[in-house]
Amino acid sequence: MPEPESLLLYLLLVLLPQLLWVLSNSSGVAVCESCSFFWNSPAGHHYGVDQRNSSSNSSSSVAHLTTSSNSSVSSSITAVSVAISSVHTIHGVSSGPKSLAPEYHDPVVASLCSCDVNHRPRARGRARGKENTGGFSVDGWISNLTTADQLTGGWHSSHTLPDLSGPCTLQRRNSSLSEEEFLEHFAYKEPVVLTGTPDQTLFRAHSTKLRLLLDYGHEVITVATANTNSYHRVRMSLCEYIDSAMKPQTYDCLGNETLYHFGDNDRESWSGLFELYLLPPYRLPGMEPVLSFGLAGPHTGVPFHIHGPTFAETIYGRKRWFLYPPTHRPVFHPDVSTLHWATYTLPFLPAEERPLECTLGPGEVLYFPDSWWHATLNVDTAVFMSTFYSS
Repeated sequence: MPEPESLLLYLLLVLLPQLLWVLSNSSGVAVCESCSFFWNSPAGHHYGVDQRNSSSNSSSSVAHLTTSSNSSVSSSITAVSVAISSVHTIHGVSSGPKSLAPEYHDPVVASLCSCDVNHRPRARGRARGKENTGGFSVDGWISNLTTADQLTGGWHSSHTLPDLSGPCTLQRRNSSLSEEEFLEHFAYKEPVVLTGTPDQTLFRAHSTKLRLLLDYGHEVITVATANTNSYHRVRMSLCEYIDSAMKPQTYDCLGNETLYHFGDNDRESWSGLFELYLLPPYRLPGMEPVLSFGLAGPHTGVPFHIHGPTFAETIYGRKRWFLYPPTHRPVFHPDVSTLHWATYTLPFLPAEERPLECTLGPGEVLYFPDSWWHATLNVDTAVFMSTFYSS
């Protein structure tokens, strides 16, 4: 029968690494090297999901044992406990203390979202009126934004990425479109891009990066994986999402490995912003509108899915849409990102299999009827609002 010390060494050096690998690949959201910006981020660490620290702890435990193989059984047990603790940390159930406050990388986020040791925000504004936070004028800062910041709301990205905008094969109609014509030609039949819809200048002013961070940076939001079913959800502050998760999508990352904020806003906390949004001027008889607000990084998006009739407005950035009628189910995998589909599938589709599509800029609204298949690709960092209709 093997000595207890030898048995423990075998368990630690042989079986434990396999256990670590299995557990790290069985999480609700897979962790691939290029998609782990959240799991390896201050936000991930703040919520007890720090993979970097857990990996280093595990490695140091194994190194300690290999250099002291003649140590006592109690030393081996201690090392096993440290390694097991690392497994728990990977899966977000660490019993140890969380970091006192996240460290932000984005300078705007860092300046506006820093917290004290009790996680109380040092600065917090509101969506209406004139605020003065920490002796500095918010309205004055906004008025001094560069022209580029006024156009992008401060959401422009420093990343050098290919421009993935595409053609528009949909009808574009301006504000001369009457409600009667809308109901007759588009409401139940086909998509249309609407321009010259209600002036959202006030809503845009309150949707800048600066203003959202000041007003809602410490609000906890729910983000979901960017796949067809969006089955995995994570809660974090808006500050942490903007700083850590709004990164460019990469070609090798699946939709279920990418976190995406769309909807799931606490309506009471966000009411000041939502009240500023002007609904599209067209109504669907017997149906009620529900607003859904979103923020997403460049080249992210949601694969094909269906739901009820929707008006989808781009507030900042550009958003590319792909659409098929209800009778034409597109060929796609629900976990494959739109970026991957648009790059490796779309160019090779025969003409009769290609979708309708259009890239929308700020102030443009896409309407599509009930049960139309659609997928999205954010060409830039994007801010958007959708009006869903249901009976």
